[in-house]
Amino acid sequence: SIATIIVGFAIGVFASVGIGKQFKHLIERITALANALPALGVLAILIPILGYGMKSAAVALLFCGVMPIIFNTITGLGSVPQYMIELGEGLGMSKVRVFFNIKLPLACPVIMAGVRSSAIIIIGCATLAAMAGAGGLGTLIYAAGVRGFDPIMLLQGALPVCLFALFVDRIF
Repeated sequence: SIATIIVGFAIGVFASVGIGKQFKHLIERITALANALPALGVLAILIPILGYGMKSAAVALLFCGVMPIIFNTITGLGSVPQYMIELGEGLGMSKVRVFFNIKLPLACPVIMAGVRSSAIIIIGCATLAAMAGAGGLGTLIYAAGVRGFDPIMLLQGALPVCLFALFVDRIF
């Protein structure tokens, strides 16, 4: 979602420039730790806090989807060659212009790889949102397929999710 991209990119940029560099290692460690949490575990933590329904599912999807974007933004901005930055500064560019004209364009492929990963993760995790009462194709997978042992219903939910994930992956 757009919110995931905005939040992930903002945190990644904060950790890569200016005063945020002091927190870079902390943000990377928190991101790595949070990335290890399964989406079902995040939902299990959020349901007692936010309640059963769309709110807890949306926060869980944001939480799971933001991690690859943060990580790839930090990695992409950190991988810009120092000589390119010095070249921009040598040409009289301000730090803001160096960021927008040199760092960001060179880091964009890595950042977009994080957005791509995030989109696929969100699609996969959205099926689990049915367990939080958010509905969707996860309802078919969970209620009819897993609990009801109905392989046809399971495929009716799982196949569209897989095809949608493949379609989104192909777009990126």
